[in-house]
Amino acid sequence: MGSALGPAAAGPKAGYRLGLDVFRPFRFLPPTVGAGLVGRYGRIGDVRTFEGPRPGPGWDRHDWRPRRLWIAHDRGVCRVEIHRRRWRLRGTTETRLDRTPDEVGDLHGSLLFVVLKLWSWLRSDRGLHVYAEALPALDAAGARRTVQRWLHRLLPDAARLQGALRTAVIERSEPQPIERLFPVGLSPPEAVRCRRWKNPDATYRLVTGLAFLVEGAVALSLTATGLLAEAQQRFDGMLGTSRI
Repeated sequence: MGSALGPAAAGPKAGYRLGLDVFRPFRFLPPTVGAGLVGRYGRIGDVRTFEGPRPGPGWDRHDWRPRRLWIAHDRGVCRVEIHRRRWRLRGTTETRLDRTPDEVGDLHGSLLFVVLKLWSWLRSDRGLHVYAEALPALDAAGARRTVQRWLHRLLPDAARLQGALRTAVIERSEPQPIERLFPVGLSPPEAVRCRRWKNPDATYRLVTGLAFLVEGAVALSLTATGLLAEAQQRFDGMLGTSRI
């Protein structure tokens, strides 16, 4: 059964060789997206909540602070509200706010939503204003100029994203060695290399990391949400730029 964002996973893709096809746009297969949120959330009635560990001795629960994020999931695109725990240091006015693993700084899209939008643009050989979304439902939010700004916001975290997603794919593919999974490597495609970037090295790392996520999810019959969550866990929920 398909979904609004892509086909449902139905076992390994026959004849799909990740190392050879990862940057061929006409062989691109959209991943099954999954639930869309990589963090683990509680519920108070109908309200989705997030509470991290207590910051330390003397910190008491204070209140909740809402945050609205665009997310992509198997049924399409929607906006969700998450109430985050705020802590207060006893006897003072100092407070700390728990930020969720799905936040990317002050961006209005979740981590998965942001990286899927970026992947749509970067994998295309067309310009920023004319490229087609890899998953059509992503057109519902995120202006093209906004996506361009998102690229610059994620570049400082490009190496960490690439490393975390690479590790997640390798561990999921075991006992296959990395040389068999990617026999020709993951050099950036011509669509990326022919453009002029302010920071080409970081851009190439980010593109490679996104390829591990999107194409790795397809080749291993996983959801993009699940694979990103596994990568996130390796960095204690700090894979995005929410702490930078």
